[in-house]
Amino acid sequence: MTTKELETMGYTVKHSDICWWVDGVCGYRVTGYYGSEQEAVNAAWTEIQIARAMGKHPIWLYGE
Repeated sequence: MTTKELETMGYTVKHSDICWWVDGVCGYRVTGYYGSEQEAVNAAWTEIQIARAMGKHPIWLYGE
């Protein structure tokens, strides 16, 4: 998964001086905070896959 692919799905990759994270469509943070952009993207993709495997939409996607 790449940052561009996540952004195409409606997610936003954000960062501060000390960490990276991914926000969902409704602004909810998808996962924790990570030391690199790729770590944050990978963790978000894992969470998305888990939600899909359970037949659900990720809660942070639509604010359900």
